Amino acid sequence: MHADWPFNQNHQARIQAPYPDIVVNLVTMWMLTEFSEENGATCVVPQSHLWGKSPSSCEPDQREVAALGQPGDLLVWHGALWHRSGANTTRNHHRMGANIAYIPQYVHRPPAGWPNISRALYERFPADLQQILEGSVAE
Repeated sequence: MHADWPFNQNHQARIQAPYPDIVVNLVTMWMLTEFSEENGATCVVPQSHLWGKSPSSCEPDQREVAALGQPGDLLVWHGALWHRSGANTTRNHHRMGANIAYIPQYVHRPPAGWPNISRALYERFPADLQQILEGSVAE
């Protein structure tokens, strides 16, 4: 169980506590396969983003619920919401999703080791895409 920004200490935050009472980290999970309890659907603890703290344990929380869905469904949550991957108890049914977070550049820097875009490739992009990716260019 964990929360993303602002409670994940692995991120290099540019904004320090007290944190603003607005959404500055929006997380999405595009379901590419079925999300079921058996194949490890993402589990969330409803309302936990309002508690102002990170979970004290990596263990499952008794208040959590599985986010079930079909391919093409979209799960959207506040970055401070407590969540985890469920356990896949099947032998041959994988759960796959595309996890994309929307975090303004002024909020945090990507963790060390995240891939960057080469300057040569960046310069071939249209201006509006360059603006979005300007913090992801390898120096």
